[in-house]
Amino acid sequence: MIAVMICSRARHGLAGEPPLAGHWSGHWVREGSALSVWMDFTRTDSGYAGSFGSDELRVLDIPCRDVRLDSAAVHWKIVGDATTSVFDGSLEHDRLAGTFKDADAAGTFSLRRASLNTAPPYTTEPVRFSNSGVTLAGSLLVPSGASRHPAVVFVHGSGGEARYASRYLADRFARAGIAALIYDKRGVGESGGDWHHATFEDLAGDALAAIRMLSKDYRIRADAIGLHGHSQGGTLAPLIASQWPRLAFVIASAGGGVPLEEAELYSYRNFLGIARLHGQDSLRATSYVKLIARVAYAGEPWSRADSAAKANAHEKWFAGIPDSTDSFWWLAPRTAQYDPAAYWKRVKSPVLLVYGELDERVPVEASLQRITTALREAGNRDVTSRVFPRADHTFRISESPNGKFQWPRTAAGYLQTLIGWANSKLSGH
Repeated sequence: MIAVMICSRARHGLAGEPPLAGHWSGHWVREGSALSVWMDFTRTDSGYAGSFGSDELRVLDIPCRDVRLDSAAVHWKIVGDATTSVFDGSLEHDRLAGTFKDADAAGTFSLRRASLNTAPPYTTEPVRFSNSGVTLAGSLLVPSGASRHPAVVFVHGSGGEARYASRYLADRFARAGIAALIYDKRGVGESGGDWHHATFEDLAGDALAAIRMLSKDYRIRADAIGLHGHSQGGTLAPLIASQWPRLAFVIASAGGGVPLEEAELYSYRNFLGIARLHGQDSLRATSYVKLIARVAYAGEPWSRADSAAKANAHEKWFAGIPDSTDSFWWLAPRTAQYDPAAYWKRVKSPVLLVYGELDERVPVEASLQRITTALREAGNRDVTSRVFPRADHTFRISESPNGKFQWPRTAAGYLQTLIGWANSKLSGH
């Protein structure tokens, strides 16, 4: 994708050249902390399109929205999971500079037109595949060379993830000689269906359809296809792998190993910061969390959760609940009986389990213990695990000394662990 989006370098002011189009490199600065980034803008029939990437954030081809150039004034937005960052600045010759806002935070940006000297050592092509009448769309990164390649399929986390959520990792695997398939989740981007009302079996079926497609591709070694699933994808990994026993490897990244209600309790407690509460605050917050989980997973009436939310709305620790029509309440009872460990007992492929020590979404120690026990009981001895110190659910370290903001950074050795381990398992294929 990035090769398509990048225009060859040209100087501002040359005849017929859109002045914003091209590759830009520089920094975003917030509270004195600088983040190295690059941005790519292209001319479209209706104006401009753009994307950004950052090695430090471990992102690539994240799309921009509402890109505008009005004389020398430049504007774009980047919509994240929780907030929207708004950028406003000016274009002067080969320099873009201005300010951005992200919720209550503010910063500056400074970029200069740059060039890319080499194309990536792989091609990126659109692909489509189907599962039970639902068509999924994605991108396949195929390493250069005439030989057939091993491959990896990336499985999404929860929520509406598009293919670019795994774009950076896919790039790194492709550069290491492993073809990478990323796709838009149901109802996202170019994919059909609706992830809001997709069961775990539906989502696992989508990944299996991707594996089947790759196994028939003449450029891919059917005996050397692996799986990478993060968060919800890591939790679904054993369900997928148990139905395709010929997988060359399985990487479960921050995958839950405990029943879903237990994982929800852990995640919600951390979200409310219950560990930092005391006395009655701690007791009330804990009772509230347990009630929400019972309503979600045990089928108690939603009205009970609604009443509890209204009763606790004044508490300093309070966080509201989804509306009664939210898909969370639809999916929770349908996953209440899902136990990842039961499926791990059926996995015969080599397994890598990776976690961040400070994962706020998944109970690391309990998940590791249950998964490794299940694999051991099944006779699978090819299991490797690594917990990255001080890293969070996304394997980033977000330490802020003296309370001062710092951009997060990737845990040391994270990328090397994933790719090195995968290659070690592929060497025998």
